[in-house]
Amino acid sequence: VEEGALYTALHRMQKRGWLQAEWGLSDTNRKAKYYSLTAAGQRELRRNADNWRRYSRAVSRVLEAVS
Repeated sequence: VEEGALYTALHRMQKRGWLQAEWGLSDTNRKAKYYSLTAAGQRELRRNADNWRRYSRAVSRVLEAVS
């Protein structure tokens, strides 16, 4: 993932309330921003994971029918 796309996505997720961020120091003593999922972000993750599982099962069925 390119850096520009990653930070755009992180900021969008933060704006939607799915992430929280805080500044801290990295292992190398550099300033770093740390993100964590909020309760709303965890719900969104579960919802999307369920959607992904349904989608991947459907694709698998199609591929099995073609094989």
